Amino acid sequence: MSHSFYHTIKRCTDITLSLIALTISFPIMLIVAVIVYIDSPGSVFFAQERLGLNRKKFKLFKFRKFPLNCSTGPNVTVCTDARMTRSGRILEKTKLDELPQFWNVLKGDMSFCGPRPESLRFQQLFTGEYTQLFDFKPGIFGPNQLIFRNEGSLYPLDQDPESYYCEHLFPEKAQRDLDFFKKRNIFSELYCIAAGLFVTIFLAVDLKKILHVHSPIFLADIVALSLAWGLANVIRFEGPPHAVLNKLDRIFFFEGFYILLPPIILLFILFGVYRTPPSHFDLTTGISISKRVFTAMSFTTFGIMLLHYRLMSLFVLTLFFVISLTLMFGLRIIARIHWENKRCKNHKNIETCSTILIYGAGQLGKDLAYWISLRLKGVKLHGYLDDNRSLHGRTVAALPILGGARDIPTLCQLHNIKEIWLTFVPRSDQLQKIHSICNEHEIKIVSILEQEPYVRFI
Repeated sequence: MSHSFYHTIKRCTDITLSLIALTISFPIMLIVAVIVYIDSPGSVFFAQERLGLNRKKFKLFKFRKFPLNCSTGPNVTVCTDARMTRSGRILEKTKLDELPQFWNVLKGDMSFCGPRPESLRFQQLFTGEYTQLFDFKPGIFGPNQLIFRNEGSLYPLDQDPESYYCEHLFPEKAQRDLDFFKKRNIFSELYCIAAGLFVTIFLAVDLKKILHVHSPIFLADIVALSLAWGLANVIRFEGPPHAVLNKLDRIFFFEGFYILLPPIILLFILFGVYRTPPSHFDLTTGISISKRVFTAMSFTTFGIMLLHYRLMSLFVLTLFFVISLTLMFGLRIIARIHWENKRCKNHKNIETCSTILIYGAGQLGKDLAYWISLRLKGVKLHGYLDDNRSLHGRTVAALPILGGARDIPTLCQLHNIKEIWLTFVPRSDQLQKIHSICNEHEIKIVSILEQEPYVRFI
């Protein structure tokens, strides 16, 4: 195949695929744009100059994942990047932020298959043989998109992300692109596009991790949703007991199990319904889960009504939501009670356990309590310390906030406290005071931020 003929075929393929992709994804992009704007008002698109074919600069378009005019931090996106908005975290997981690049393909700045275009910040890395990458039009899919689907999780916590990218990831990615695109053909590129779509869709979440950690409640939720769907349809049915559903109702009932439920479960995962273990279920978690469940069900039913069932019963959907939420809450309350009973039994059986307090009742303290309950044996976690007086008497992750620094001597006498784990870096005078009190009562202080195993877990 001649060089000019290959490029003609490739360009025709790009135009055809981009038009199809833009048509199919337009409703999704419209929904994403609304969510991004509501979450962070301002332009929903992010445009950045990138290096294209023959070093030609062009503007690459994405949906915005960061606050408007965010200019701090590294020029790469790391896992759980603190700069990302709430919608940005979902876009990063699903890669929906990349959808506007179909417009770049249609314009001719990019191709469906090609090396990923780099920002001007990293143009100095293209030296030696890496300059040959500019002989190829940049693309959405490539060999690196298959291997580095979740690139943000590869950056070590103790290294500068940009430096790590320049020293380790870029050379590996550049060499792989060179090896692939020097030998490319139409069939290898089509395979790369198909494989890229598969990886993008089905590896949006770490299902292996979720099934390993949350498999009981995950499977229980599937049963609960199935039961809720069946009950909602039975309650709505107004005929006599011996009557049967009409044909339309039967189709609606049975198709709901494989058209409605799978996308709802997937959105549960993406929206973080399984972020908190059922053993730590409380009122705050319940409200958060309610919002996520409502959002997931709303998106799913809206999409199905738009594409499939325009006359879907709103009464059935309302019943389905209420029954589902009731069953899911019931399962988590049972799991919480079981966990509490098991923890109390273990504490009674441990005569010489180390009793500890967590100093700091924020998110890190909550995550640490979860980590201790799962990983540490022979440890009794008694509660929290926090200097915010308005929090005293409240509970976080089922544990009480017992007081502040001044209450340490009293708590030591009442509960035989052996250790206090700090989840923050106190001021020098505050730290000196804490050390003085703890030394007097022979209490060990553990600074979590200095403990590598805990930092990596949290």
